[in-house]
Amino acid sequence: MSESEAQVAAVVREPGEHDVLCGRGGGTNNHAGNVKFRKLVNNHKVRYLAASKVDKPVVARQVVQLWRDQDPGGRFLSKSTTEDGVWVDVGEKKSREKASQCLRERTPDMLPFLGTANGNGSGTATATAGANANTSAQAGAIQPDVPHSISGSPHMGYIPNHTASMVEMHNMNNMIQQQQMMFQVAQVQAHQLSYAQAQQQAQEQALAQAQAQAQAQQVAHAQAHAQALAQAQQVA
Repeated sequence: MSESEAQVAAVVREPGEHDVLCGRGGGTNNHAGNVKFRKLVNNHKVRYLAASKVDKPVVARQVVQLWRDQDPGGRFLSKSTTEDGVWVDVGEKKSREKASQCLRERTPDMLPFLGTANGNGSGTATATAGANANTSAQAGAIQPDVPHSISGSPHMGYIPNHTASMVEMHNMNNMIQQQQMMFQVAQVQAHQLSYAQAQQQAQEQALAQAQAQAQAQQVAHAQAHAQALAQAQQVA
C-alpha cells in the first residue's frame, strides 16, 4: 500500500490516546495521545541530542516505529482539508518530522546538555568523529595491495606496522568518543534528578504554606465564632 493509499484508509473521526495530533494549539498539545507520545520521546531525547547529525534521523525513525508498534497501532493525524471533523494519517515522512520536532524541544531538564552539546563538549566529539573519519581514510589509502600468492601463504599473513598503528588510533578515538558521550548522558541524568528533587521541594513548601493558611483560617473562624457567642450572651 502506498503512502497516499494509507492516508485514505486511515480516516479517523474520534482520535484516541494512541493517536498523535499534528498541528498547533493547546487542544492538540493536551490531547492524551500527544501527552503519551511526549513521554516516549523523553525516553530517547538524551540519545537524540548526543547523536551525530547523520544518526539523529535514525533515532527519530525508531521513535516513530515504537509508537506505531503499539496495540492498537499508534498513528500521526492531521485535520482533513476536505471534510470537517475528520482526521487523516500524515504518512511516514511527516511522522518522522513530528518526532524530530519533539526530540529537539528544549525542556528545562535538557538545558545543561544542550549547553554542552553546543559548546566544547560537542566540539570535542565532532573533532574526534572527524579524526576517526580521517584515520579510516588514511588507513584505507596507505594499506598496500598484497599479491594473492603472498597473501595466501600461511607464513606471509601480516599487517604493516603503520596500518596497525592507524587501526589502534581509530579504536582509541572511538573509545574516547564513547566515554565522552557516557559522561554527557550522566551529567544530564544527574541534572534531571536534581531538577525533580527541586520540584518536589517546591511542591512540599507550597503544601506546607497551604496547610498553614488553612490552620490560620480555622483559628480565625473559631475566634469569630467565640466572639459572636459572647456578644449573644451579653445581649441575652
